[in-house]
Amino acid sequence: MYYKRRARHRGSRAKDFLVSVTARRNNGLQGVVTHVISQQSREFRSLLELVSLIHDRLEEMGVPVSGKELRTWTQPQLTLEGKGDLSMDEKSDGRQEPKVGDSAFLVRIMFRQNATWMGEIQWLEGEKKLYFRSMMELIMLIQEALD
Repeated sequence: MYYKRRARHRGSRAKDFLVSVTARRNNGLQGVVTHVISQQSREFRSLLELVSLIHDRLEEMGVPVSGKELRTWTQPQLTLEGKGDLSMDEKSDGRQEPKVGDSAFLVRIMFRQNATWMGEIQWLEGEKKLYFRSMMELIMLIQEALD
């Protein structure tokens, strides 16, 4: 029993992302997302780009295992062309480093089921932690904290 519980949590930090919102413009978010374990950071210029960066990193690592394969408009490509722009594997080119401030969140993706994410979000400056049951709920929690 102890072994199973420990094995379940072994890769838990691999699913952690620090999201630092540096600007809000035209109802959009801009900032830096950092994968906690690898310390690799990427800037995002929209909420959609933030979600895409986190999704791509989770897919690369294969944790947590996705319960569903996402639908796409095109057939899956066998090559990795075009993925370079959104991958977090690239080295930072001197861009602004993420910092913890009023708009920083620690997001832990615990499950990927039914084509959505479930986990916990911690608002670092507000010192609050909540669980979310969907990506939509995660987005609404970030928006509420920023307002």
